[in-house]
Amino acid sequence: VCPMCRSNEFATFLNKQTERAIKSLRVFCSNKDKGCEWQGEINNKLVHSCQFDYVKCTNYCGKMLRRRYLEYHIKSNCPRRKVECKYCYITGEIQLIEGQHKEKCPKMPLPCPNNCNAQDLLREDIANHRKACPCEGICCTNQCGKTVQRHNLSCHIQNECPHRKVDCQYCHITGEHQYIEHLHKGICPKFPLPCSNQCDIGKICREDMETHRSECALEIIRCEYHSIGCEDKIPRRDQEKHEKEKVKHHLFLTKCELTHTKDELHEQAVQTATLLSKLESRIKELENQLEQKAGMLEDMMFKHVFQWSNTLESNYNSMCRLRLGGSNVSA
Repeated sequence: VCPMCRSNEFATFLNKQTERAIKSLRVFCSNKDKGCEWQGEINNKLVHSCQFDYVKCTNYCGKMLRRRYLEYHIKSNCPRRKVECKYCYITGEIQLIEGQHKEKCPKMPLPCPNNCNAQDLLREDIANHRKACPCEGICCTNQCGKTVQRHNLSCHIQNECPHRKVDCQYCHITGEHQYIEHLHKGICPKFPLPCSNQCDIGKICREDMETHRSECALEIIRCEYHSIGCEDKIPRRDQEKHEKEKVKHHLFLTKCELTHTKDELHEQAVQTATLLSKLESRIKELENQLEQKAGMLEDMMFKHVFQWSNTLESNYNSMCRLRLGGSNVSA
């Protein structure tokens, strides 16, 4: 609407002189109160890149900041700024280089994971280094199940491994250390042992122990008259003394044993006589039965022979009659 005539229809035209006058006016930046000192013609304001304007990071990290700080942000603070790995020289975003890549960079220097004296090993060389590292834990070659450092393996196999081969110091048999020290010692025939009777002979081989005990003066033995009733148990060295002190007792036991033996013999003789008598009776009974059966058998045999003879004679007579009858017919 025209401010003068209030008409809606009117013609307009661009006044170049007025436009030039307006554009030549000097103005200040809209960020003057924030510190921008720029001033100039309005015509130049449109191309003025004010350092106090807020702009987005050109790396698309999403942060808004003043243009004056953009370059520093892109170079130093932007999480998506491009940096170069100082070890392998690969280029990428800083959050990737400092994060995932740093954990995998093959050229990154690292100390030995076994804390040996090797330092600044490249990550890609650590696997080969561990194959020879003196502090690397390896399994015992004797398969005892223990893991030891490589430089201690030889000492472990020779002095500590329970599966190492050792010789028994007594019988010189070879076996695993744990067997020789724990099981074999309990059965080694040459292992020295003190006498179980604590005699003064000292230590003797296990295999000689039974022989020694059969002769040891302190071995507890039974009295020689044990079989007839003496229940005393005495050291072997006191056997003769015991026999002298117990003469009457031993004689009494001997007399009792003889009496008991005599009674047993008499009882056995009576039992034997009774048994013989029964056997004789049985023998006679069997002889009588045998005679009876023999007579019966003889009678039966005679009867059968007689019947057989009669049968033969009858058959013979029949054959003769048949022959005579045949001769008459032919005549």
